Amino acid sequence: MMIRAKKCKTCNHITGILNDACEECDSTDLFVIEYEPEPSEEPSWAVTVRRVVESSEDGFQWETTLRANLNDFESFLDGHDLEVIEVTEDGTKKKSIGAMTIFWVFSPIDALRVTELVKKLTSLRPGILADAQIEVEYHDTVEV
Repeated sequence: MMIRAKKCKTCNHITGILNDACEECDSTDLFVIEYEPEPSEEPSWAVTVRRVVESSEDGFQWETTLRANLNDFESFLDGHDLEVIEVTEDGTKKKSIGAMTIFWVFSPIDALRVTELVKKLTSLRPGILADAQIEVEYHDTVEV
Protein backbone atom coordinates (compact mmCIF):
# COMPACT_ATOMS: atom_id res chain seq x y z
CA MET A 1 0.00 0.00 0.00
CA MET A 2 1.49 3.32 -1.08
CA ILE A 3 1.34 6.25 1.33
CA ARG A 4 1.49 9.89 0.25
CA ALA A 5 3.33 12.24 2.58
CA LYS A 6 5.65 15.24 2.56
CA LYS A 7 9.39 15.10 3.10
CA CYS A 8 11.55 17.92 4.41
CA LYS A 9 14.39 18.97 2.09
CA THR A 10 16.35 20.26 5.11
CA CYS A 11 16.30 17.29 7.51
CA ASN A 12 14.59 14.49 5.47
CA HIS A 13 11.84 14.05 8.10
CA ILE A 14 8.58 12.61 6.71
CA THR A 15 5.41 14.38 7.79
CA GLY A 16 1.70 14.32 6.97
CA ILE A 17 0.50 15.39 3.53
CA LEU A 18 -1.56 18.27 5.01
CA ASN A 19 1.34 19.78 6.97
CA ASP A 20 2.94 22.98 5.67
CA ALA A 21 6.00 22.86 7.94
CA CYS A 22 8.37 20.16 9.18
CA GLU A 23 7.64 18.99 12.71
CA GLU A 24 11.35 18.46 13.40
CA CYS A 25 13.07 21.60 12.11
CA ASP A 26 10.15 23.97 11.25
CA SER A 27 11.32 24.24 7.62
CA THR A 28 8.62 24.96 5.05
CA ASP A 29 10.71 23.47 2.23
CA LEU A 30 8.69 20.25 1.79
CA PHE A 31 7.96 18.06 -1.23
CA VAL A 32 5.35 15.35 -1.82
CA ILE A 33 6.51 11.72 -1.85
CA GLU A 34 4.93 8.28 -2.11
CA TYR A 35 6.43 5.37 -0.24
CA GLU A 36 5.64 1.84 0.83
CA PRO A 37 5.94 1.55 4.63
CA GLU A 38 7.91 -1.21 6.32
CA PRO A 39 5.67 -4.15 7.34
CA SER A 40 5.86 -3.10 10.99
CA GLU A 41 4.63 0.38 10.08
CA GLU A 42 1.46 -0.82 8.36
CA PRO A 43 -1.90 0.24 9.73
CA SER A 44 -3.61 -2.37 11.87
CA TRP A 45 -6.73 -3.29 13.77
CA ALA A 46 -6.27 -4.16 17.44
CA VAL A 47 -8.83 -6.04 19.51
CA THR A 48 -8.26 -6.11 23.26
CA VAL A 49 -10.08 -7.85 26.07
CA ARG A 50 -9.41 -6.70 29.65
CA ARG A 51 -10.61 -8.22 32.90
CA VAL A 52 -9.96 -7.65 36.58
CA VAL A 53 -8.10 -10.60 38.15
CA GLU A 54 -7.24 -11.43 41.74
CA SER A 55 -3.92 -13.17 41.06
CA SER A 56 -1.54 -14.09 38.27
CA GLU A 57 -2.86 -17.66 38.42
CA ASP A 58 -6.41 -16.34 37.98
CA GLY A 59 -5.29 -14.24 35.01
CA PHE A 60 -3.47 -17.05 33.23
CA GLN A 61 -6.34 -19.48 33.85
CA TRP A 62 -8.78 -16.98 32.34
CA GLU A 63 -6.50 -16.47 29.31
CA THR A 64 -6.16 -20.23 28.76
CA THR A 65 -9.92 -20.73 28.93
CA LEU A 66 -10.59 -17.80 26.60
CA ARG A 67 -7.99 -18.91 24.03
CA ALA A 68 -9.44 -22.44 24.04
CA ASN A 69 -12.74 -20.90 22.88
CA LEU A 70 -11.08 -18.81 20.14
CA ASN A 71 -8.94 -21.30 18.21
CA ASP A 72 -9.88 -19.73 14.85
CA PHE A 73 -8.15 -16.49 15.89
CA GLU A 74 -4.94 -17.95 17.35
CA SER A 75 -2.82 -16.74 14.40
CA PHE A 76 -3.84 -13.13 15.17
CA LEU A 77 -3.01 -13.36 18.88
CA ASP A 78 -0.33 -10.80 19.71
CA GLY A 79 0.16 -11.45 23.42
CA HIS A 80 -1.06 -10.38 26.82
CA ASP A 81 -0.32 -7.96 29.62
CA LEU A 82 -0.75 -8.81 33.28
CA GLU A 83 -0.64 -6.28 36.07
CA VAL A 84 -1.25 -7.51 39.60
CA ILE A 85 -0.72 -5.53 42.80
CA GLU A 86 -0.46 -7.35 46.11
CA VAL A 87 -1.69 -5.57 49.22
CA THR A 88 0.24 -6.55 52.33
CA GLU A 89 -0.30 -5.48 55.90
CA ASP A 90 2.22 -6.26 58.65
CA GLY A 91 4.05 -8.60 56.25
CA THR A 92 0.92 -10.62 55.56
CA LYS A 93 -0.69 -10.74 52.13
CA LYS A 94 -4.21 -9.36 52.49
CA LYS A 95 -5.33 -9.19 48.87
CA SER A 96 -4.08 -8.98 45.33
CA ILE A 97 -5.91 -7.41 42.43
CA GLY A 98 -5.02 -6.38 38.93
CA ALA A 99 -5.93 -6.67 35.28
CA MET A 100 -5.22 -9.11 32.47
CA THR A 101 -5.32 -7.79 28.91
CA ILE A 102 -5.17 -9.98 25.82
CA PHE A 103 -4.35 -8.52 22.36
CA TRP A 104 -5.14 -9.62 18.81
CA VAL A 105 -3.73 -7.66 15.84
CA PHE A 106 -5.14 -7.77 12.30
CA SER A 107 -4.03 -6.18 9.04
CA PRO A 108 -6.45 -3.71 7.39
CA ILE A 109 -7.62 -6.32 4.88
CA ASP A 110 -8.67 -8.60 7.76
CA ALA A 111 -11.37 -6.20 8.98
CA LEU A 112 -14.03 -8.88 8.51
CA ARG A 113 -12.08 -11.17 10.88
CA VAL A 114 -12.09 -8.32 13.44
CA THR A 115 -15.87 -8.23 13.42
CA GLU A 116 -16.01 -12.04 13.61
CA LEU A 117 -13.77 -11.99 16.70
CA VAL A 118 -15.86 -9.29 18.39
CA LYS A 119 -19.02 -11.27 17.60
CA LYS A 120 -17.45 -14.42 19.09
CA LEU A 121 -16.23 -12.54 22.18
CA THR A 122 -19.68 -11.04 22.70
CA SER A 123 -21.24 -14.50 22.44
CA LEU A 124 -19.14 -15.55 25.45
CA ARG A 125 -21.25 -13.24 27.66
CA PRO A 126 -22.45 -14.06 30.24
CA GLY A 127 -19.80 -16.52 31.17
CA ILE A 128 -16.09 -16.17 30.45
CA LEU A 129 -16.46 -12.50 29.47
CA ALA A 130 -19.18 -11.48 31.92
CA ASP A 131 -16.94 -8.88 33.57
CA ALA A 132 -14.56 -8.16 30.69
CA GLN A 133 -14.14 -5.05 28.56
CA ILE A 134 -13.85 -5.50 24.77
CA GLU A 135 -12.22 -2.76 22.67
CA VAL A 136 -11.44 -2.34 18.98
CA GLU A 137 -9.00 0.28 17.67
CA TYR A 138 -7.65 1.11 14.25
CA HIS A 139 -4.02 2.25 14.30
CA ASP A 140 -2.88 4.32 11.32
CA THR A 141 0.75 5.19 10.73
CA VAL A 142 0.05 8.38 8.82
CA GLU A 143 0.31 11.57 10.84
CA VAL A 144 -1.53 14.65 9.64
